[in-house]
Amino acid sequence: MTDSYDKQNMEESNNSANGDMVTDILGKIITKAAKEKTEQSPNDAIAWQKLGYNYYQSGDYEESKNCYLKSVEIDNNIENSWAELIKTCYLLGEYDEGLDIFRKVRDSYSSNSTIWEFGGKIYHFGFDDFDNAHKCYEKVVELKDNDDIWVNLGYLYQYHYESYNKAFDCYKNSILINPDNKYAWNNIGYLYDSRANDKETAKECYLRSIEIDSEFTDALNNLGVLYHIEKNGKMSMECFEKVLNVDPDNYIAYKNLGITHGIYLDDNIKAEEYIRKSLEINPDFLDAWYALGMIYKNIYNKPEEADIYFKRARI
Repeated sequence: MTDSYDKQNMEESNNSANGDMVTDILGKIITKAAKEKTEQSPNDAIAWQKLGYNYYQSGDYEESKNCYLKSVEIDNNIENSWAELIKTCYLLGEYDEGLDIFRKVRDSYSSNSTIWEFGGKIYHFGFDDFDNAHKCYEKVVELKDNDDIWVNLGYLYQYHYESYNKAFDCYKNSILINPDNKYAWNNIGYLYDSRANDKETAKECYLRSIEIDSEFTDALNNLGVLYHIEKNGKMSMECFEKVLNVDPDNYIAYKNLGITHGIYLDDNIKAEEYIRKSLEINPDFLDAWYALGMIYKNIYNKPEEADIYFKRARI
């Protein structure tokens, strides 16, 4: 027998699936019509731009990029086609081409925030060029409110310039624009946690981030570590287990779960198993090598083997 709660969930699931199917069918119809328009008017730059947008909406970034290229080939003054072209290059990981296009058009369309946003992301995530990324992000927030770019700016101030007050202000600006930005709440929490040693406020921020997205692994990991500091092993392990339910390859959670199993459950075999799983996923994770060394030094009393792992942790 199915109770009313399960029946409601099943109906909602069916409705959601039906909605997705309808959206998919409509998307295909619209894309087909847009494609027919380019066949009828092959020299219509706007028609190619619209087709590119439809492909983008369906997640076909390669075809989307090709359409935008065709649009600017026909008319190189189509501003939004240039902007979307840089965006699709970023999404495809084609950073060299995206950066070349960005440098070509940024002065001509200096008030287009999308051009600066994805130029900045290419510098940031494609080339680790944090200074130029910073300049681009500053230009974006000068042009329009963008909560995600405030988060990216905060990240640069926090981790690359070590200007924590500026980072905090950036995250706060993000939340003022969008109170549901989970990244901003998590990052503010981490600043309270690591820089101000205000664990209670940090916990409130992590919980707010998780309230927004119950499967947000960054905040779950951070909250789990905080519970561990509070010596709340049960809550700590629950957080790390939730992370692994969402992301089975989360090497940070495996390392954390290994440590908590050793401390709270006195299960050193499981502790080592989890830490080695972390290293299997990411052999360059220094914290896990250090944790493994501590097990062999303090639990197994094998200092020579421990020293091998400590050396790996110092690489």
